[in-house]
Amino acid sequence: MWIYGCSLSQKKSTPVSSVRSRMEKATVSVLLEGSYEHQMDIKDIKELMLKKAEKKAIETIGSIWINQSLLFRGKMASTPSATPQKRDYYQVIKKFTPTLDKITNVYQQRFTMEATLYPVPSSSGVIVGVEGGYSLATFHILLYLKGDIPQGQQAFFIIAKKNNFRVGNYYQLVGIGKIYNVAGRMAQGEILSSNEEISKGDVIFLLHTKLYPLKEKKGHVTSSPGEGNSSLPVVKVHPEMEPSPHKGEPKEMK
Repeated sequence: MWIYGCSLSQKKSTPVSSVRSRMEKATVSVLLEGSYEHQMDIKDIKELMLKKAEKKAIETIGSIWINQSLLFRGKMASTPSATPQKRDYYQVIKKFTPTLDKITNVYQQRFTMEATLYPVPSSSGVIVGVEGGYSLATFHILLYLKGDIPQGQQAFFIIAKKNNFRVGNYYQLVGIGKIYNVAGRMAQGEILSSNEEISKGDVIFLLHTKLYPLKEKKGHVTSSPGEGNSSLPVVKVHPEMEPSPHKGEPKEMK
């Protein structure tokens, strides 16, 4: 059962001009065994590499902020915007050709993700539904977007709790997640990682995120983590066909 509506008390108004953005960047290297080329074409190989890079990069960025228990000053929208704007919060550059090392038969491609937190009313929202009650094991949540509507049904977001020990609108970052479905102002999302229980009333701010490939040097492939001069997080993909993702109907939330 969905329960809508919650109020966020604000002791003191925070002007948007005092809110600062914060950007974090992560570069990852994706390795994929060349035997994949017998199971899928190059287009599918590139999509798989992008998917793996996205997962590892956002996990890396999220772990940095969560481990810091990042404290930031933000401004929630007191009421939903009258005319919400559709905005592209997640950009993916798909133009690249992965390098294949003919000796090791391994494809490699490096990707960089940039995520920028700008906690202003237009990127704000609130959690109005939680699957499984109040638990660290919570996976799916329902969001109410008070400002912009993400273009293309996808966007990353941070989850925060109000910090009541400071005067003004200070928030503590406790998790990071991804929106996978948008219907009007309502959105379904999944929590990727968190260090506290997530509950109704927690706030979210959408992240401006960009994922793009880096140009590879011809013949330069790091065959496994720790080899060569690479200190990047490495995602190794083995030639096993993944089942088609099926979200199914969302479970009832309380």
